[in-house]
Amino acid sequence: MRRAGLAAGAEVTGPAVIEEGEATSLLMPDERAVVHESGALEVEW
Repeated sequence: MRRAGLAAGAEVTGPAVIEEGEATSLLMPDERAVVHESGALEVEW
């Protein structure tokens, strides 16, 4: 999944791979990422 396509408030549940220019985030099953209004990707596990 492309990080640029995720707007503030978007939620992604693992398993998933989130790709962006500077980093790749791997979410394992039962992990969750939410895009903060500042644009930061907050991962909860």
